[in-house]
Amino acid sequence: MKNKLKNNILDGLRIGLKSFSILYTFSIIVSLILNLTLIEHLKDIMLGTVGGELGFSFSLLMKIAAFIMNISFFHSTGDMNFGFIAFVILPFVAFLLSMKYKKDFSLVDNALRYMVSSLLISVLLLVVSFILSGDVLGVNIDFVSLRNFLVSFFLSFIIQMMITFKRHLDSFAGVYLTKNFIKYSLIFSTVASFIGVVFFVSKYIKNVLYIFVLALAVVPNLAVYLFFAMFGAPLVVSDQMKAYLGYVGINVNILEMPITVRMVLIAFLIVIIVLTFMSKGEKISIKSLIGFAVLSSIFCLSLAFITYIDVGNMIKFIDARLYIDSLAAFILPFTYITGFSLVYLLVLKVSK
Repeated sequence: MKNKLKNNILDGLRIGLKSFSILYTFSIIVSLILNLTLIEHLKDIMLGTVGGELGFSFSLLMKIAAFIMNISFFHSTGDMNFGFIAFVILPFVAFLLSMKYKKDFSLVDNALRYMVSSLLISVLLLVVSFILSGDVLGVNIDFVSLRNFLVSFFLSFIIQMMITFKRHLDSFAGVYLTKNFIKYSLIFSTVASFIGVVFFVSKYIKNVLYIFVLALAVVPNLAVYLFFAMFGAPLVVSDQMKAYLGYVGINVNILEMPITVRMVLIAFLIVIIVLTFMSKGEKISIKSLIGFAVLSSIFCLSLAFITYIDVGNMIKFIDARLYIDSLAAFILPFTYITGFSLVYLLVLKVSK
């Protein structure tokens, strides 16, 4: 028993250390790419053109790497919250490369291993955040807080459990339907957002590398906002955020979609729901339908939480927020999915 406990703890430490090392390496690579491409543009936006070019700075490189690691876990600093989901792929990849699936491990064994690895990652991230806190492009960045520590711990634990038990969860019809619905929806919204970003940005930026890096950064969030638009959940943008976005050349009025566009999005939503049921290939029970609606709504609520952006403490910002209303993020998906699903099942029953 003691040897088993010891092995689980050691395995957890191995996973945590390896995952953190991979995450840190990826963050440094992303930071280097940003330093070679967009850093001067960001500097001009944050500080203006006073002071000339930044040039390469190892200190700035490491601070931005620490910043990327923190926002990949949706950490906040002060009153600022950076809900950019493009970076959440980094922890997922880090854990995928670090974990080894073992059939003989029980739920308790895996839970212990992942609690140890999550605790180690949270502590290491806290230490790095403390060492590299300070001024970044005129903004004081300090991610050291109990809230961030707990968020990184729970998120790390959930990611590892999801990776391990993914194949087992598919046996539940509600989970299987939810997974496919999310997959089909996000594929559609991501492709549409990528095309839109490239089309819009190419009018102002001619450098292909800049366009590609910018697309990687903003497309995931735009895909989420488009995903919510299919349910009629609007993107809430504070007035001062609208003013600032207008200052940098982005007209947020295009987010106010005409009725024809909304009808097209609802049509796509219906098609996606039908495809989701067809992917199951068997009779769907009311219990599975309810599970599908509830799980999808919880996922939508989670998306609204992690994509909340508030940069109110940054230079020239007072009330700069961009988010999906939490109540709408849960109720609208639940209502649409339940309603369209019931209609679909009714049509199937009548047609037989």
